[in-house]
Amino acid sequence: RTFGEPQTTRRPWRLQSLDLSRNSLSDASICKVMDFMKSLDVRLERLLLAGNCIRQQGLTAITEYIWNCPDALVEIDLADNEIYADPKAGPAPGSDVVSAFLRCIYNHSSYPVTLDAGREGLKVLPLLLRMGGNGIVHPEKLLKQIRSVGGKTHVRVCASADAYPHTAGEYLSVCLPDFLVQRALGNGAAAH
Repeated sequence: RTFGEPQTTRRPWRLQSLDLSRNSLSDASICKVMDFMKSLDVRLERLLLAGNCIRQQGLTAITEYIWNCPDALVEIDLADNEIYADPKAGPAPGSDVVSAFLRCIYNHSSYPVTLDAGREGLKVLPLLLRMGGNGIVHPEKLLKQIRSVGGKTHVRVCASADAYPHTAGEYLSVCLPDFLVQRALGNGAAAH
């Protein structure tokens, strides 16, 4: 069944899931995929890219896709890639690509996702973000900086991806399973 191109129909394509996991995709490939999805106004619920070769340039392209997409994703899987970040390095604390990615979600008007739970009122659905198995040095420090800059009432790192009662204060609500489990990358960066 054909729905036509979004430029013609003025309606975006919506996919429940795009799973390109374990394909050894490089940064250049990820950039092409993200640019293509932006140009065709493809909207996703789940972006699954685990086990590829994504680095800083690829994560930047993913961040740009998310920023330009009016709809929120509910799951992003970037586990077991080659993403390097060190919150202590760079010109200023928090200038790494992972912090920029989380800032994008914090500042995006579609996050956090809220659900109408009837009599229970509004609930927040945390973004399920899998980033374990990369080269994020000092991941606990990175999260501490995000909470410090964003504000403890505005940043919520959840133990599960289950919806919880809305408090109207969150700008970033995220579940980060295995975020603290990182690895050393070939560039000599030792993950802690």
